[in-house]
Amino acid sequence: MNISEKILRFDEFKRKFPKWESDFNVYQRDDAIYQRIKCECTLKSGITHVYHATINIETGDIYLDCRKRKIFAKHITFSLIRPIHITLKTIWHLTMIGPIFCEFKKDPQKRSFWNVARSIEDIVRTPFYGLAMTAVSIGAIIAAAYNPNSLYKSRDIISLLEKKLHRTDELWYVPFPKPLSPCFSPLGNLATIEKDWARREKNGSPKKVPQNKKNIKIAMARMASLQVNFRQNTKAAFNDCYHLYPKDKAYMSAAGL
Repeated sequence: MNISEKILRFDEFKRKFPKWESDFNVYQRDDAIYQRIKCECTLKSGITHVYHATINIETGDIYLDCRKRKIFAKHITFSLIRPIHITLKTIWHLTMIGPIFCEFKKDPQKRSFWNVARSIEDIVRTPFYGLAMTAVSIGAIIAAAYNPNSLYKSRDIISLLEKKLHRTDELWYVPFPKPLSPCFSPLGNLATIEKDWARREKNGSPKKVPQNKKNIKIAMARMASLQVNFRQNTKAAFNDCYHLYPKDKAYMSAAGL
């Protein structure tokens, strides 16, 4: 879905919920477009966690709760690592052995070579998009010195480029070879979040979920709990330098402090 379609869909959502900012705890913290949405979840332990995700109020896309300095650090890291990642991905497509093996493993009876043909195309596409994303990261590092809020937009641009590279609207579940920066991709969209999260939990297409305040807030809580669970159980370089968040402590996004 392109940006104009997202804007039209989100405009329809805002007409349905005219007080959507107050209904879903949206507030301005850093930027006029990239604002914050407060999500609360209470886990079985009884602890209530508060997750202040970023939301694009023009499209409805919801992003991780990263502060500007964290996005800045990611840009520096990705600008250094991406050329290596893109080189390896290009070699993967050049060999043709990996793509053919993956295609046979996925569908050994049909032996379809459609993905293999796309892999040949990716020999050219991968360096092009890789160079573009690296340029955006470098540009974002420079622009941040003059306008720190531009980091939110640059994160969004890289997400769009990486989606085009992988031909998907959902970077979090792309099979091998994995994208380098799915953390720049939206976690969901407020206009469809109740359907999106129900579909993820059911691993398919569940029964129709009514779009109302209750179901939207339930989906937001599930989104927040998944992010808190990740912080508690997965060591990541950008999350306190590989330190896990304590399970007996309520999580509060730094952006909300």
